[in-house]
Parts: sequence; structure tokens; C-alpha cells
Amino acid sequence: MDRMEDLNEIPFSIVGQTAMNSLANKLDPEMSVIGNNWRVLAEKLGFSTEHILNLDCRQSLHGRNTLKLFEDYIKRNGNSVGAVRTALVDMEREDAVEALEEHIPDIREKYRVTINEMQRHRMPIQNSCYEQSTRHESLGYLGISPTTTSTL
Repeated sequence: MDRMEDLNEIPFSIVGQTAMNSLANKLDPEMSVIGNNWRVLAEKLGFSTEHILNLDCRQSLHGRNTLKLFEDYIKRNGNSVGAVRTALVDMEREDAVEALEEHIPDIREKYRVTINEMQRHRMPIQNSCYEQSTRHESLGYLGISPTTTSTL
């Protein structure tokens, strides 16, 4: 996963708070000359004008509109790191693109670990003696003894 296109596979929820704060530092300030801030990002990510106005008025503990946007974006189906990066490129916010890209290696690693953890905890379908012994070993890993698997 070395290409930027692969970032479309990584859900934005994988992005850590440090990276989100870096982006918020770039996108929260009002840019009166060009207006290229969190509102434009929200629009490019498909949020309606009404939703954007709601974000602007909504109270939160941190008071940061970009972080409120990210909280809502993570709840949407199809959210991805790649979509946010593409939106930032379209906005010509090279500073924000660089802030995100600085965190890409950590984001990729966290995603890889998350996927591996999910795959490790899947229980295989028992079709053979080998798979059954593999299941017993994996259950042992979970703290379940192989002798108690007959009751599962």
C-alpha cells in the first residue's frame, strides 16, 4: 500500500488525534481572502449547507469546527483518508495536504495492525481435522481450553 490511491481504502477513523489536530490548526482559522477553510472541506466531502451551518453553531467541548466536521465525517459510510486528501488537493490547501501526509506512515501502520487484529480473531469454519486443531489453538489464545470447546 504505497500509492496515494490506496488511501481510499483506509477509513478516516484510523487517523489519530494528533493528525486531526494538525489539520484543524490549518483549517480552523478564518481565511477571509479565499475562504478555504473547514467549511469548504465540509462541502467537498458532501455535507449540505444546512449541516455546515449546524456545525458552526453546535457547541462542543473543544470548540474546533474542523474536529466537529471530522467527528461527523467518520460516521458517514464511505469515509476515507483518500477522500479527505483529495478534497484538500482540490481546495489547493498544500499546507493541509502536507500536514496530513506527514502522518500517512503512521496511518498506514495503524490500519495494517487493525486489519491484522480483525483477521486474527476470526474463527475459521471447521471442515477438517487441521482446521479443528487450529480452532482449538486459537481458542486457547482467547483463554478457552480445547477441552471445553465441545460445549461451544
